[in-house]
Amino acid sequence: MKYPRRLAIAHFHLRPGGVTRVIGHALAALSKSGARVAVLAGPSEHRDVPEGSCVREVDGLGYAEDLAGSASAAEGLAGRLKEAAREALGGPPDLWHFHNHSLGKSAAVPLAIERLAAEGQRLLLQIHDFPEDGRPANYRSLLEHVGQKRAALLGRRLYPQALHIHYATLNTRDLAFLRAAGVALERLHFLPNPVDLRDGGAGNVCPLAPPAKAGLFLYPTRAIRRKNIGEFLLWAAAGRKNDRFAVTLAPTSAGDRLIYDRWIAFARELMLPMEFEVGRDGTASFPQLLARATAVVTTSVAEGFGLAFLEPWLAGRPLLGRDLPEMTSDFKNEGLDLSSLYARLLVPLEWVDPAALRNAIEGAWPALLAAYGRSPRRGDVDKAFSAACEKDRVDFGRLDEALQEKVIRRVRTGKKSIRELSPSLLSSGREAASVIEKNRRLAEQLFNLDQYGQRLLEIYSHILESEPGPADPMNPDKLLDMFLAPDRFYLLRT
Repeated sequence: MKYPRRLAIAHFHLRPGGVTRVIGHALAALSKSGARVAVLAGPSEHRDVPEGSCVREVDGLGYAEDLAGSASAAEGLAGRLKEAAREALGGPPDLWHFHNHSLGKSAAVPLAIERLAAEGQRLLLQIHDFPEDGRPANYRSLLEHVGQKRAALLGRRLYPQALHIHYATLNTRDLAFLRAAGVALERLHFLPNPVDLRDGGAGNVCPLAPPAKAGLFLYPTRAIRRKNIGEFLLWAAAGRKNDRFAVTLAPTSAGDRLIYDRWIAFARELMLPMEFEVGRDGTASFPQLLARATAVVTTSVAEGFGLAFLEPWLAGRPLLGRDLPEMTSDFKNEGLDLSSLYARLLVPLEWVDPAALRNAIEGAWPALLAAYGRSPRRGDVDKAFSAACEKDRVDFGRLDEALQEKVIRRVRTGKKSIRELSPSLLSSGREAASVIEKNRRLAEQLFNLDQYGQRLLEIYSHILESEPGPADPMNPDKLLDMFLAPDRFYLLRT
């Protein structure tokens, strides 16, 4: 097998968060491989990568608030990437590993990758999130500035196909979607993220606190819209006396920040036992934050991988909240017990008014499709409405913020309203120490750094053995069809 001697890993930034943690884990996993590894990123903090890592900041690689003009900057970015890699590695890289190049936070990055691909540079494009999956503003910007308002051109540039270009996905759903869209199976790789908490200095296992009359329920996330912060506030409204709820990080984008600030004001108005940005100052490591919690919570309605479904077990903490079967099926198939999670949080439909929900869908669905250059089909709204409801109840996660606020106000009125929730308790009562230990053991066995490093090296070897050359194009319309199915529609993802 051929392994890279010089490897360049590139991402928009190294701010605290999931992708940065994955890059840090990759650096640790590859430390014994003998490869020289350089991380290229836009200007940012470097908190979540191992000490002594080779990091180079590259001008133009970061997020761009305005994508206009990025196309003309792509050639310069490609040159700066090559120069930075050559300077850091002592020669050109054998392979480039890009994270989330297609997200839509930059037009220059996919266009620079197009130039690298045309030169025959071997590439691994690891996708954590798709712009087609509930990121209409991102897709719209990409369509204009990368695709020149032509979807076919955008597809060719966003997902270039060649024998020397391979793709890695975090879950089997994304792999299946790309395969169905035409990406050759031999250039597709399933690469689940590793989990490891030792970098924070607290060890992988934290002692489990004894049961208490009050607890701290921690949502370790950057509170962007799809994280469904309203549902976390609902549990705060329904919690026991003296229970506390905390979210770790604020969003960075202006749009998400507006919604986040609205939730802060709402929580204060209702005097909810909520703390915001408990991880902001960096005085406590991520494992230390987990160790302080009685339980870890997730209420997200969409994830690329779902580190939140694995990391709590390593910290000896139970995981509560919302299940995401599209993501967690991979974990359950490996034997993890996630029975403490609920697939839906049902509330009486009359609390939000069926007409108000239908009107919200009728307004948001066509606008979402329009951002992707699509028009609604007959019956789409009915399918989306039916997917949100179950008889006379509706899944709280399918509501928008305004409707969620109505429900939270209702729940805040007392125990009678809380009993109308299904489930009515955040804790299922099944978070036994034996389950925590079983899941901890499985997470360590299946998603450890050694296994991750071996998977990476095997993928790199496949790419290095691929001769540069053309390949059949993928079908971007097919990819959109799968992500834009009306039964997958969430108002929080518009």
